[in-house]
Amino acid sequence: MAEQKQNTCISTQYKIHVKPESMAYQYGLEIIFYPSAVGRRPKTLTKGGDALQKARCRHLLNNSDRLRNIIYAYDGQACLWTADRISEESVENVKSDEFMNGSLGEDGNIAIHFQYIRQINLSDLSNYVQHINDAKEDRALRNVLEMIPSQDALERQQYSAIYNGVLCEIAEIQFLWGFVFRNGNSKGVHIINSQNGPQPALAINSVKKIFYPSGANFLNVLRHFMGRNMNYDEAETVFRGIKLQVRYNPGRILKFHRFSDRPLREITFMDEKERERGVEEYLFEKYNVTLRYPYFKAALMNNDEAAFPLEQLIIVPDQQVPDNRLPEKLRQKALRINRLKPDERYVAIVEQFTHLQLNNATTHAFGIQIDNRMLQGIFNRLQNIPIIAANGQRLYPDKCGSFKFERCKFLKNANVRRIIVLSADKKTSMSCVGKVIDKWRGKGAILPEPEYKTRIYKMFLYPLQKKAFFKINLRPFFP
Repeated sequence: MAEQKQNTCISTQYKIHVKPESMAYQYGLEIIFYPSAVGRRPKTLTKGGDALQKARCRHLLNNSDRLRNIIYAYDGQACLWTADRISEESVENVKSDEFMNGSLGEDGNIAIHFQYIRQINLSDLSNYVQHINDAKEDRALRNVLEMIPSQDALERQQYSAIYNGVLCEIAEIQFLWGFVFRNGNSKGVHIINSQNGPQPALAINSVKKIFYPSGANFLNVLRHFMGRNMNYDEAETVFRGIKLQVRYNPGRILKFHRFSDRPLREITFMDEKERERGVEEYLFEKYNVTLRYPYFKAALMNNDEAAFPLEQLIIVPDQQVPDNRLPEKLRQKALRINRLKPDERYVAIVEQFTHLQLNNATTHAFGIQIDNRMLQGIFNRLQNIPIIAANGQRLYPDKCGSFKFERCKFLKNANVRRIIVLSADKKTSMSCVGKVIDKWRGKGAILPEPEYKTRIYKMFLYPLQKKAFFKINLRPFFP
């Protein structure tokens, strides 16, 4: 038996240590904005899930009197975890400040509704003694243990939350055709078996995601993407579903559906007085907007009820480009930037771990500490053994244990005992057969000299040994 060699390996997991009886308190949030203007309907800010809505909600909680001196972890929408209980009052009313007025495009009042849901003991892993990561488990413990370490990076505005467990750095790096990519990480909490029983561990991986450029002018991005050919059809496929903010009405977020059939300058509609109006004229009169590029097509949103000038649309931040929307050339390049060798991936993960600064004031308040080193383990690896090929030839693996099997080098040589040439013309046939035999001998076949037989009209070559049987039609060799 081959000799075993003991090695140390690492796992992309970091142990999480929780102080005994560390508690977390969950609250459901509903934040409603009430515009001051008469006739304007209230708007729920904890719905929608886009980056602008999350930024508004985080801003309000950062300035909330009820959360003053309270450490919390927040998903930017309806889920809030605090390290201490907060007052029992269910509603906090605040006046819209300058940030909110600018973000929503109007002033008003805001009501923050807090609904207490439950408390959990972060150190209680008793449910995992019998079953690790059971399908019926209550995932609240693992979810909050993943949220808490992320809060500091979000508050520092170095990262943004893209979707569950995925954080990407705010900094954008130019990719191709107007798109950008961002370095980031995907995280999740596992419950592992340790020497002392169930143990939470933070699993982390590095990622590079392709994004639409955050806050960019939609027309500028389209012109970069389409280039000189102005292929609206391809652009429509790539950008369909993207969320856009209207510059002259910043509180309005719409999903792009398609382009208009004709330039915006030619589009008209019937106003309240049943008069035909041009979109360009209407925007100038109502919003004092002068268009620079009215000869481009307009953007039609999901409802198809109105046409919007491309130059007055802004790309909502933090929108990842779906892989199936990218042209094939870009999709392959996007895949390649995520293909890393093991040592490169290790460096990228350590870099992300360092940037996140996972041990911080938030984790400390919740009684959590995360190891700074990945989990290590011991495994036994057999020594590389040679592969025995035909004729006793040996293939020796490289240091990684892989080997190459070159078909021309390791085929078993044919051994033909007798070759008979059946032909009506000896001179022409034997010359042709001789060339064929020379070729086969050059590949290692062991062939005798051919024997000639006459009075046969169909010309085939039949080696007699079964294992090396082959048939060659000689007619193609004749001019």
